[in-house]
Amino acid sequence: FMLISSFLFTFPSTSTNYPQYLDAIWDYKFGYIKDLTGRAVVIGEWGGFYTDDDKKYQDRMALYMISRGM
Repeated sequence: FMLISSFLFTFPSTSTNYPQYLDAIWDYKFGYIKDLTGRAVVIGEWGGFYTDDDKKYQDRMALYMISRGM
């Protein structure tokens, strides 16, 4: 038995492609694990203040998890 739990927090960005580029980062960091192992991925903690870039980050994370079946 192995549990992989990721903790994610918002970070400042000046990119014009924010937050869309985050999907590729999350895929690289942990998104591949479910497909590779058939095991669950637990996002232990994510979020921040639900304003401005934090809101964009959290909305994108929710869509990412739904689209990946997490």
